Amino acid sequence: MRMAQAKHIKGFTLVEIIVVISIIAVLAAILVPAMVGFVRRANIKSDIAHAKKIYTDVLTLLVTDDELNSAFYAYTTSNVSKDKITVHTSGGTEHYKLTIVTYMDGTRHNDQQWYTWSGCSNEEGDFQTALNDMYGNTGKNASDYRSISVPMKAKHMDFNGKRYNVTRWFIGYRTDNKDQIEIWAGIPDKSVNWDEKAIFRLYPDPCLEYDNGT
Repeated sequence: MRMAQAKHIKGFTLVEIIVVISIIAVLAAILVPAMVGFVRRANIKSDIAHAKKIYTDVLTLLVTDDELNSAFYAYTTSNVSKDKITVHTSGGTEHYKLTIVTYMDGTRHNDQQWYTWSGCSNEEGDFQTALNDMYGNTGKNASDYRSISVPMKAKHMDFNGKRYNVTRWFIGYRTDNKDQIEIWAGIPDKSVNWDEKAIFRLYPDPCLEYDNGT
């Protein structure tokens, strides 16, 4: 009886298998790019949210301690300034100069690594120390990914026809309006001049190239 029933059990035909595989391939072609885009968009939003927190923390230190405020604006040498930058935002195009005060890595990379807020001069040391205390950055191990207090997730970004491995946070202010603090994302490449390291403004009003993930 069982042998008779077994003889009537049929497997999938080759045509049926091909049809199923084709359906899976079509679904994958639709869903995988959508999922990748969703993850990338979530990473961009995460970076902008982190930039907003950095911005808020910097303002907190500046308005509550006059000495830290003085330290923040202590060094204005041109080698840490981005001259004639252009930022495209939802509100239009802006042109101005940016003075970079301090920086910190948001992910691991192959160049020299900085997992604490570091600066372009000793004059800003008190401000950097206070900011590191706020973030709990004390003697972090560069080989330990968990030591990154403010992770940067979007990483690979395109700008002006070139792809950048964006791994570093930058804090600065507009040279012609020192009250305008800004948070930027950029690259750690030692072969690049300071005025070329900070590439994307994340807060306030993120540049379109980063906000759109292009």
